[in-house]
Amino acid sequence: MMNSDKDPIIILHQDVPVGFFVLHKGSEEVVMVMQTEPGEYRFRIKKINQVQIQFMVYEMHDNFSSQVVTEGTLLMSEELTLVKLTKLFYREFSKMRDLGLEEYKTRWSYEFPNDAYERIGRVVQIK
Repeated sequence: MMNSDKDPIIILHQDVPVGFFVLHKGSEEVVMVMQTEPGEYRFRIKKINQVQIQFMVYEMHDNFSSQVVTEGTLLMSEELTLVKLTKLFYREFSKMRDLGLEEYKTRWSYEFPNDAYERIGRVVQIK
């Protein structure tokens, strides 16, 4: 997952926990893509400093949109700490994991990202 200092790391929906892990490891910006039909949502997380981030949600009108994220419709923008946002997402991932690994795969057609989930779990416990 190499990127230049100016390019965000793009994460697909099944790898969202990985997005949080790379942010905690030093990446400055991550864009997470959540595809819906029709359209998609993009969560853009950009560091303001080592503690604060800006969390933005954009709506794109096409699946697999080739638009630049900022060309989508901005639905929300919030400044908060990276730790707080990570804890919020971790809580939701925990609910999905509690469904059971088979049920998760049935609903989302992907294996649960257990390794990344456990890594961000360790980050959440440390902070």
